[in-house]
Amino acid sequence: LYWSAMTMSTIGYGDILPSTLAERVFVSVAMLFGAFIYGYIIGAVSNVISTRNQRTNKFYQLMSELNAFLKEGKFKPDLRIRLREYFKYCLSGADVSAHTALLKQMSPALRGEITMSMNTWITKVEFFKQCPEALVIQLTMNINQQTYPPQEKILVPGDWCNKMYMVRKGIAICRQKILVTGNVFCVECLYKEGKVAYSAHAVTFVDLYYFDRTLLLESLYYFPDMKRHFQLLSLKRVFHDEVCAYAKAYTALLSKGAEADLTDFMDERPSHFLKKLRILN
Repeated sequence: LYWSAMTMSTIGYGDILPSTLAERVFVSVAMLFGAFIYGYIIGAVSNVISTRNQRTNKFYQLMSELNAFLKEGKFKPDLRIRLREYFKYCLSGADVSAHTALLKQMSPALRGEITMSMNTWITKVEFFKQCPEALVIQLTMNINQQTYPPQEKILVPGDWCNKMYMVRKGIAICRQKILVTGNVFCVECLYKEGKVAYSAHAVTFVDLYYFDRTLLLESLYYFPDMKRHFQLLSLKRVFHDEVCAYAKAYTALLSKGAEADLTDFMDERPSHFLKKLRILN
């Protein structure tokens, strides 16, 4: 046992030596077998360690690239700290692309069950309450994620927007309302893309899911009934916005007369109606 342990561990003190030809042959075979087993064990252990620390290795590699980038760019110390905190947070969170890859490997029934249980937030949007499960799955399979650091603007008045956002993690503020996990905003931009008249910003690090109007329209191509329903809701939204814009213009003309000016509004429609009303008067 002592000799076997010395041979297989490649230590080989040499205090026990073969004396006959048969012993030499046996020792040679034992040494070759021991070297093979030793190499196999080392390789297996190394593979387990590298696989378990794959995410950690990815983190260190990215941070190394970031440090090289910061050194080359000669950025200010506070900006360097913010960048490092941002990437540390991003790497500590869930990977949407990895989740999507897992869902694609599931059977249709399992994929539908998992998707509906993970995305209960989508039922908070009026339109999606009536959507078939297949449409919801198709949309959520193509969802994107964006991370914002604390106090960063998500939207500012005048930004062009054609996306609907959902807070996956963190806290944000939109239209002076606090938004937490599961809350949605910019739903109206799915019906009518354009400039927004409000702002939104992150309070803490916030992960947002989003998909744009183009994706929704492409998905609705395969659901004619829902497409007609969506078009009807879009018309209602446009009609509502046009009535509101006309009301603003009419109110401004009544209160201020010829001095009325609505060019400060992010929405250009009130100013358009004001010009038309002046012509009629």
